Amino acid sequence: TSEFTCYRSVGSDGEGAVLFTGYHSPCYDGARERTERFDTPVRRPPPDLTRPFLTRREIDGEGKLDGQGLELVWLARLDAYLLEVQGSGSVRLPDGTLVRLQYAASNGHRYTSLGKELVKDGKLTPEEASIPAIRAYFAAHPDERDEYLFRNASYVFFQEVDDAPRGCAGAAVTAGRSIATDKRCFPAGALAFVVVDMPVVKDGQVVGWQRRARFVLDQDTGGAIVGPGRVDLYMGADPDADAAAGVMKREGALYYLLAR
Repeated sequence: TSEFTCYRSVGSDGEGAVLFTGYHSPCYDGARERTERFDTPVRRPPPDLTRPFLTRREIDGEGKLDGQGLELVWLARLDAYLLEVQGSGSVRLPDGTLVRLQYAASNGHRYTSLGKELVKDGKLTPEEASIPAIRAYFAAHPDERDEYLFRNASYVFFQEVDDAPRGCAGAAVTAGRSIATDKRCFPAGALAFVVVDMPVVKDGQVVGWQRRARFVLDQDTGGAIVGPGRVDLYMGADPDADAAAGVMKREGALYYLLAR
């Protein structure tokens, strides 16, 4: 209408296509104390956090934050890493209790994509680079896992929360209707319109793709979402969302409607 101006985002190639990926709020099994299976802590921010802070290798590999009482819960190493990528989630303790976790801070180092590193080294093809494929690769090559994880110097700290996942502006995110972008490029809370192929999921399995055109709100951000050519679509918090987010990687169109 005449009350709004419509802007189309340009992609990294200077054209109109932007790359859409997906994120979700996973639920992983874990524990309050370290076990053989759950060997990696999810930590709260240290009181002396500065930027840039210690790298992932220094934190998880060299134990430079050990003994400070920062551990919230313990997870399997790859689950702890993927929780950081998603930015929020839940941990199911052995007694069935759910612990909700939300992004609190980062160490300020640049994010390096695990999938891109595996593709660069010829371990996966670009078409294969999804979360299920990454899990399968490290299940078959466990001795390579930590070295690849440590290539990503970025590290995320968490806080325990009582309610649903919230975006960077503090509002609850909505499955299929909230997006994360680089806030150096796009305004937080803005109304946007997207056109992109999205996965169709049944019983936790992707069974196809369907073109979707819908209004969304720009409510979130993330360390992997850099520049005007990237969008992350929030998929939700159930097994279908897990499956969809794991494979979501499609080019589409992004428009913003801004009041005149």
